[in-house]
Amino acid sequence: MKKILLSASLVLLGLTVVPGPRSTQAQLLLVTGDYRITEMDEGNQRFGIALPEAKPDVTQNWCYVDPKTDIVRKQTNAQGWSKEDKLNYYQFFQRAKPGTMIRIHGGRRWDGEISGKSLWMNYPEDPH
Repeated sequence: MKKILLSASLVLLGLTVVPGPRSTQAQLLLVTGDYRITEMDEGNQRFGIALPEAKPDVTQNWCYVDPKTDIVRKQTNAQGWSKEDKLNYYQFFQRAKPGTMIRIHGGRRWDGEISGKSLWMNYPEDPH
């Protein structure tokens, strides 16, 4: 009987000391770089991206955005002046188009895709 009680207490002690699997949402590594938007998927809160030298219509990865993502759009006119506008999440999905160059700062997710924390859009051809 003593052996059973001792074994049971050791098992219970082991369960309290040994941590179980953790459920974390940590980023594996930071990502900062220039990309080209290849497609928009507002329903899934993401957009497709590719490196600037890659085919402009082939998505290489996805970047996820949420309402807390910082988004800045830079406008430059023919005279050379530029202006930066802060966009909200909804304005981003209205204004971003395939072919637009974008700088992304965020983190790489466990599945290899990117969570955008800060986005900088450049629309040199947009006169507004």
